[in-house]
Amino acid sequence: MAHLALPIEIYEHIFQLLVPSPTEDADVFALAQCAATSSFMRSIATANLVWMAHYQVRYLASNPIKETERIAACNGSYFKLYRMRRLLDRRALDTLQDAIYRKQGRCTTGRLFAYDLGIDVHDVLRTQSVMRWPRNIAKTDEPALDSLTLDWIARPYWAREAMTVITKLEALRLWRKVVVQPQYVSFAEGFAAFSGFRGVSPQQVIKDLNALCKRCESHLRAKGVSLESGLEDYDVVNISNEICLWMREEGFRLAAGVDYHRMENHFLDCVITTHRDTLPLSLVVIFVSLARHLGVEAHPVGFPQHVHVLVRGHVPSTSRFFFPGFPERGEEYIHLDIAKSDERLVLPRSHLISILEGMGVTNSVQQGQLLQPANVRDMCGRAGSNVQHSFHTELEALANPNGPRYSYIRDCVHAAMSAFVMLSTPGTRGATTMLMHMLNYVEDAHRLDWCLMQYEVFPNDVGHHTNDVGAVQVRDQLIHMYELQETNELQAKRDADSMPLAVDGTNVEFHVGTLMRHAKFAYIGVIADWNTKCHQPEQWMREMGVDMLSRGRNQPFYTVFAMDGTVRYVAEENVEVHTLPSDTWGTIRELLMNAKNIEMHFDRAEVGKNGVGKFIMGADLRREFPGDVLLAQKELGELQLFILAKTEQSVVVPPGVTHPTAPWKPPWPVPPWPPIPPPPKPPVSEPVPPLPYPESPWFP
Repeated sequence: MAHLALPIEIYEHIFQLLVPSPTEDADVFALAQCAATSSFMRSIATANLVWMAHYQVRYLASNPIKETERIAACNGSYFKLYRMRRLLDRRALDTLQDAIYRKQGRCTTGRLFAYDLGIDVHDVLRTQSVMRWPRNIAKTDEPALDSLTLDWIARPYWAREAMTVITKLEALRLWRKVVVQPQYVSFAEGFAAFSGFRGVSPQQVIKDLNALCKRCESHLRAKGVSLESGLEDYDVVNISNEICLWMREEGFRLAAGVDYHRMENHFLDCVITTHRDTLPLSLVVIFVSLARHLGVEAHPVGFPQHVHVLVRGHVPSTSRFFFPGFPERGEEYIHLDIAKSDERLVLPRSHLISILEGMGVTNSVQQGQLLQPANVRDMCGRAGSNVQHSFHTELEALANPNGPRYSYIRDCVHAAMSAFVMLSTPGTRGATTMLMHMLNYVEDAHRLDWCLMQYEVFPNDVGHHTNDVGAVQVRDQLIHMYELQETNELQAKRDADSMPLAVDGTNVEFHVGTLMRHAKFAYIGVIADWNTKCHQPEQWMREMGVDMLSRGRNQPFYTVFAMDGTVRYVAEENVEVHTLPSDTWGTIRELLMNAKNIEMHFDRAEVGKNGVGKFIMGADLRREFPGDVLLAQKELGELQLFILAKTEQSVVVPPGVTHPTAPWKPPWPVPPWPPIPPPPKPPVSEPVPPLPYPESPWFP
């Protein structure tokens, strides 16, 4: 008996009930399975109306040029667009797998993320960057793991590093544009670049700021404020006052007390969302963006100690009555104090000049320069200086359990240093000196960022000043660091044959990954490295009284990532194994939240049946301490050994731990899909696009 087919509209309605999700694939899988059943179902299950929502909820960021090419290649089909982006996601996850399980080649991995994949894979990396805690220590609102994976610590860390190298490239190119083509970079875009050093795309920050501008416009129009410049009641001072009122209603105020120096106040993504009690400069950025969106000509003024705003427009007599201090002519520049607008909005020019004279600036030319609109380059440089001023205040707050993490402060300082180098005049001594300081930060943590130093920061700083001795030294050091990471193999300190002895025959009692407690000072940490004897300068050993220890300087010394965020160098006689079976997982969580660089060097943490907790080494440590891997296996109990094909190194896996899965594959049958045509080639008359890796005369 033949069955009547349902109307197409019913199928479309059913498919539209599938809930789009940025992370879950169940509904997408159902659609793909339907599309593979028959040509009739395929025509419905691949319709734009069905796939548009799934595409838009998953992919929020994209390269505008590449997205235009993809849309043209797919003829506007969201089904094909979704497939193309998921294939990009697969490449990104495979590359992330390489970063986790291979130490050598991470500089090349950084180039792949920054220049080949770019912002198009930022969304899939964000899904990997969320820490998923073991079920027994996860808080109520945190993602939890039902079964531990081999890289539950390392994967979020390297995903964040991959996101950051992508957004940093976006930021650095914005700052380069500020120098070369400042007329094409807005005031807000220059400031949004700082957020790129925290893994937040400047493109997304500007989108959020534009949404804020539209909300402000809707509010002012609903309130009856005249925003058409041709009308008689158009008043820039009244508009500015209404903008300030709206900002205060939305929570944008001047921070006070210890909150004034918080690092988040310097980053526009935080100011828009969580830190609206902020700095005068950040308030000026918000106000200028709102005013320009409403058609008001507004500029920042880099006034000493207190930045404010300059607006231009017609001032009716009513504003002259409420805001005294204006000259008599009808159109002029007006200085506005945004940070203290609730006390006094308008700043008379005579008042500002008297302040400058009190500072010793009596020359009228210099006064005029300090009262004129500032350019984007100068204001971004000022923002970088403000970040550095907040650095010492935040260091004091590290002792606070609710204070910032060391890695966060480090990234903020790196942003300030990069801004100084990118916005300074190429070849200057100060820029070269700052570049040398930046190498220390890159070497300390930013393992994927070295490609940016090589291709973006260094050429911009040095320019054509090839005779700069300092620049040559920086180049040589950078090349040396690159070669160590890409090619040189580390010598094993303890191999599988010499356990528990080091390769030189010295007995080293503890191994890397051990949770320890200091015998005298009682702080807790995790061992990250060891030497068979003290490897510190003579002066350091004298200051620390190393020779006064019972075993002196010739005993093993351990590098320890301590709970307070410091890195300690501890003699073996002061090391005790931390064994608190009822609190081991809690200790592991506290260490991950507070200690420095754990996520970079360790893949995961485990607790054995005997209550002993261990951090399991990552790729950068396994090659140096293969014997320590087996010692950890012995202490944790009955374990299995898996051989990772990517690393060719033994990895300890306890029962119930998931082995690294195969490279990510789409959850739908690929063969039935017809091949997608490649993006169209540009006409011959158009300029050839640049190579994915910029050429640099300074590097081979």
